Amino acid sequence: MFSNIVLSECYVQGMSARFEMPYQHIATLHFENHKRFNKQTVREKIAKYLYTIKQLWRGVNNDALLYRIHVETLALAILIKKIKRVSCKIIYHQIETIEKEKANLPQRLAFGFIKRNQGIDLAIFP
Repeated sequence: MFSNIVLSECYVQGMSARFEMPYQHIATLHFENHKRFNKQTVREKIAKYLYTIKQLWRGVNNDALLYRIHVETLALAILIKKIKRVSCKIIYHQIETIEKEKANLPQRLAFGFIKRNQGIDLAIFP
């Protein structure tokens, strides 16, 4: 059993993930609605990723279970797992599809990193 389940996300009022079991929830940024979430400023995006890196660094250990739904934070989790040399488990749950030719730069970089590095223990696709 995992003693440390970590879920980090941008919290969008009424639209965020929740589980029926105890877990460590980290809200990187709060948004009042989905429209506001989609209009994040560059500063907010940078702050979001820096905060996510900090929280992943703290949360990644041998008995952690990381649940990721975004390829960008999935790549960060794999990178931190490799740097810290821990055996945590990573679950990737693809919520939305991303077309390769429409992917933005962070998504393309994340896909490239994930493709070159093993680290996902379970992948769930729609």
